[in-house]
Amino acid sequence: MTDRYAATPARPLAPGGGRTLRRVYAVLLLLAAVAAVVTLPFAWYAATTSTDSALPLAGAVVTTAATLTNGAALLLGRSAIHQDTARLATAARSALLARIAAAIASLGAVLIAVLALLALLDDVPHALIEGIALVVAALIPAALSAGAHRTARNLLGHPR
Repeated sequence: MTDRYAATPARPLAPGGGRTLRRVYAVLLLLAAVAAVVTLPFAWYAATTSTDSALPLAGAVVTTAATLTNGAALLLGRSAIHQDTARLATAARSALLARIAAAIASLGAVLIAVLALLALLDDVPHALIEGIALVVAALIPAALSAGAHRTARNLLGHPR
C-alpha cells in the first residue's frame, strides 16, 4: 500500500512530535469552539435586537469572520500532521489563514471601537458598553489565531 502523501514535501518531526502537535491543535480547537459558543450568540443577539447603529452588526460580522477563519486555520494545521511528519504546503496555508484571521479580528476591533465612539457622540444609549463588549469578543479569535500561527510556524520549522 502506498502513502498518498508521499509526493507532498514534508518535514520530519522529532519522534513523538506528531502526537504532541496533534494534542496542541486539539486544545486550540477546543478553546476556539468554547470561544465561538460564548461570543457568537452574544454578538448576533446584539446585532438582531439593536437598530440604533451599525455597531452590533459590525461586531457580529467581524467576530464571525475571524472565528470561522481561525477555525479553518486550526483544522488545516491539524490536517498537516501525518504521523511524525508535517506537510509543508498545508502548514504554510494554515499559517497564512491564521494571519488572515488575526488581521480580520484586529482591524475589525479597531472598526468596532471607532463605530462605538461615533455612536457615543451620536447619543446612542449604551454604545460604549456595547462597543467594549464587542471589541473583546472580536479580540478573542485574534488571540487564538496567534496560537494557531505559532503552531503552524513550528510545523514549518520556524519556531520564532
